[in-house]
Amino acid sequence: MKLLTTLLFIFFIQLVFGQKDFRESFEEVKQYDFAEYGSIYYDETGKRILSGRYYSVKLSEQLNRFGHLNGLKGIDVESGTERITYNYVFDFFDNYTHPAFLRNRDSKKAMLFIDSCLFVLKDVSTDATEFSIDAIWVPKLHTGKSEEVEGEKKKLSLKEKMAELKSSFQEDPFKAKFESLDMDSLVTAYILSMKEVQKENPLDATAKSQNAALEFTSDSTQMAWKGKNDEYWMSEAGQKVRAAMREKQGLPTNWTIKNVSGKTINIGTYGQTHVVNNGSTIKIWCSDDAYYSYNDNGSWKHKGLIGKGSEHCGTTLEIH
Repeated sequence: MKLLTTLLFIFFIQLVFGQKDFRESFEEVKQYDFAEYGSIYYDETGKRILSGRYYSVKLSEQLNRFGHLNGLKGIDVESGTERITYNYVFDFFDNYTHPAFLRNRDSKKAMLFIDSCLFVLKDVSTDATEFSIDAIWVPKLHTGKSEEVEGEKKKLSLKEKMAELKSSFQEDPFKAKFESLDMDSLVTAYILSMKEVQKENPLDATAKSQNAALEFTSDSTQMAWKGKNDEYWMSEAGQKVRAAMREKQGLPTNWTIKNVSGKTINIGTYGQTHVVNNGSTIKIWCSDDAYYSYNDNGSWKHKGLIGKGSEHCGTTLEIH
């Protein structure tokens, strides 16, 4: 039954909405402001309801280095706040030339256009077969704004202002349409139909090259960020912050190594080497592992694991 419903929706989308990808859909509506329905839920009868019309934004196209649309920002028309964000490192289309959706690999959110409306999805799987609809942004085709005369806004009387305000709260045609449909099946059908379009239109050499270049920029940037992040947490300052966090939670911050081997040994941790006499002890951060060390022409090197901080945190390990 579910398969039949999906197939019917695919036919419905092809017949009514056409096969428009993300970029094509955006081109058709980029001149409009968009209003958000940020609360989507089921009522007591099981009908899906769109409510919470909180913000209005102007969509701003974000181009990649090759001049192609690569993402969107949504700027609040009143406050200038960025309501829809774009991140060149994590935001990627599912297909470079015929994209169905824009997905953030970090937050697992995605966006796609259906019938001129921007659907925001959350908890999106890699292939977008699993998701939840988080919000829907609809174009304000009839904004109720005053007409402009010779470049200046027409002044409204109090009666006209009240009429404009009342108009802004009238039932939205998109709201009624989507509440009458199975929106989950609608999104799934659109994605599946676009996958067929993508299969029929494989990337050419130029598209593959450009996409690979963007992927490389994303991967190398993430590696640089991770390196700086790891470097900080392994530094003395980062270790102190981490220790303070664990201490605040009532967790141990160190582990202890006691030398009872009857001889002096060298113990290496992250960036340090400790000379530990027989009968002596040293304390090590719980985030650090300990290794036997030796001096190789003035350079200390590790030659064997003594213990992992994650396994011995809060305890004392004796070396015999």
